[in-house]
Amino acid sequence: MCKYSTAHKILKQLQIDGYLQGTKITEYEKLIHAWKTWQIKPIRDQYFLKNPFRILEKTKLNYAMTTYIAENLIQKYLFPSKIHFILIPLTG
Repeated sequence: MCKYSTAHKILKQLQIDGYLQGTKITEYEKLIHAWKTWQIKPIRDQYFLKNPFRILEKTKLNYAMTTYIAENLIQKYLFPSKIHFILIPLTG
């Protein structure tokens, strides 16, 4: 997450570079190529999903979750605000 002033500065530069008009993207492909050059490879991948368990149920992925989340699924005692799980690579 970044500060409002940083976001404003980035938007202004994207407008100057011709990728945006106001806040509307005008050059999608060029913006994606430019974004790829700005990105730093993350140490780990993180995603925000509305209902991750419903999505996982529809896949054949193996996964592990934190004991905090697992306990909540069984006893419904805790109220987690985040769900952390690890996808286990399929073999074969």
